[in-house]
Amino acid sequence: MKDALDFAQSVLAAAMADVTHLKLQKLTFYAYGAAVAARQSVPFVQFQHWKHGPVCVPVYEHFKGAGSTTLVPEVFAEQLSGAARDAVRVYGALSAWQLREESHLEAPWRDTELGQDIPNELVVEHFRAKFSGRVRAPMNLLGSWSLAVDGLPALTAATLGELASALGR
Repeated sequence: MKDALDFAQSVLAAAMADVTHLKLQKLTFYAYGAAVAARQSVPFVQFQHWKHGPVCVPVYEHFKGAGSTTLVPEVFAEQLSGAARDAVRVYGALSAWQLREESHLEAPWRDTELGQDIPNELVVEHFRAKFSGRVRAPMNLLGSWSLAVDGLPALTAATLGELASALGR
């Protein structure tokens, strides 16, 4: 993959479901975070702190005309592999708005100001911690038992790939 837009196109192709621009931005954030945490070779993707979560500006510019319609991946999109693919399998189960809410729980977004670039070091550090040890299902994954309500255990797995399999993704 050459750049951030190519990476986002690969995320879109891997999602295999209705993906809007908002959902693509957040899936790209999680796929990139998982990939850099796993030391997977991916192009650098710069995110900014926007009102509705992390946004990659080149991806925004490319898809901004689509509004909330379903996006179609480019035919040349490379296939995602490894942790990036597993992140799309897990986080792709969430709606665009659930992903927006989920991204607001993440330190890289919380710890930067509106309009600022999110430091890549913060993304790498955060996702290495998030995806090491037991991996927890997203908090906003409705319909699963991932939420720790009334002391019930959250759904966890040894790896992101195992979590995707446990979720049937």
